[in-house]
Amino acid sequence: MSEFQQSIKALERQLRILREIKSERDRQDDLKMAGRFPHICADLELSHGDRLTILMEEIGEACEEMLALKRIGTVGDARRNLKKELIQCGAVIVGWIEAVEKEEEIRSFNAAANKQWERGK
Repeated sequence: MSEFQQSIKALERQLRILREIKSERDRQDDLKMAGRFPHICADLELSHGDRLTILMEEIGEACEEMLALKRIGTVGDARRNLKKELIQCGAVIVGWIEAVEKEEEIRSFNAAANKQWERGK
C-alpha cells in the first residue's frame, strides 16, 4: 500500500470515528430531552468542575473496559465495549467544548452590547 493510500485510509478511519462521536453527542442531547440525564456537558448551567466529574466518570468506565480487555484478551465484546466508552468520552469532551464556545459567544455579545450602551449614553 502506498503512502498516499495509507493516508487516505487513516483519514477515512478518523472521519468514521468522528461521525461515531457526533452520533453519541446527538444521543446525549436526545437522552437529556427525554429526561434521562439532568445535565450534559454542553449545558451552560454546569461548572467546569461538574463537567470534569462527568468526563472522569466516563473515563473510569473506559478504564474498566480496558482492564476487562487485559484480563480476557482481545475478545470482540471487550474491544467493542472499550471503543464504545472511548466514543462516549469523546462526545462528553465535544459537549464541554461546545459549552466553552457558547460561553465565549455570550461574553462577546455582552461586551458588544456594553460598548453600544456606553456609546448611547
